[in-house]
Amino acid sequence: MAALAGASALLVVAGLVFLPVYSTSGGAASSNGQFTTSTGSATLLAVNAGAGGLMIMLAAVGVGIAVGGVLHGWRGMSSARGLLIGFTVLWCVMSVIGLASIGMFMLPTAGLAVAAVISGSRTAA
Repeated sequence: MAALAGASALLVVAGLVFLPVYSTSGGAASSNGQFTTSTGSATLLAVNAGAGGLMIMLAAVGVGIAVGGVLHGWRGMSSARGLLIGFTVLWCVMSVIGLASIGMFMLPTAGLAVAAVISGSRTAA
């Protein structure tokens, strides 16, 4: 389940980077008095150029969830459960902080990761 949560996290990041999540509109007046409007859509990075670092951090946390789950579930490394828990808590905190914006896209991954932590068995990954 943690591997699925990690894959879900990477899909969320890819969606936020490549899919249009903003609606754009604009207008301009020409010198002869005509007003022109335009509408369109834009990706997160097109609107917020500084969001690239956030996307890298979210991808890293998603990979951390997947790696922690795989090492704990498939390899039986009990110390990897701490890795899974830590990255899950980090993802959940970022989801709540960003709830009014991108956090709503992150909540399903948070649910999967929490379920993986709670199940905690070797078959949970």
